[in-house]
Amino acid sequence: MDGSAYRIPVRDEDRIRAGLVVQLVAVATGWPPEVILDIRRRDPEVSRARHTAMYLTHVAYGWTLERVGHAFGRNRVTVGTACQRVEDERDAPEIDARLERLTELLTAALKTADGKGPA
Repeated sequence: MDGSAYRIPVRDEDRIRAGLVVQLVAVATGWPPEVILDIRRRDPEVSRARHTAMYLTHVAYGWTLERVGHAFGRNRVTVGTACQRVEDERDAPEIDARLERLTELLTAALKTADGKGPA
């Protein structure tokens, strides 16, 4: 059995919520969602956008690395590496502030979707 046939089923809800993060990162970075999600290695800025999307999914939603990996079609180790890279970049105040704003937007969107926040 070749490794490319191995895929974990992803709940539609997880796919939709991860898609929201990717869309937000696309707006913030200017990279189209399909480029951010492309599995091929790309420009370092595209990789940074993809890492940011995985990081925000992990942090804003409180998902495990494994769950994020399933939603993005990556393994847990890849997601962990991406999250560590983004976390390391938070030492820069402007990056930290930007990530904080994006996290707040996602958290507010979830609360609104769940009926726990403003419409």
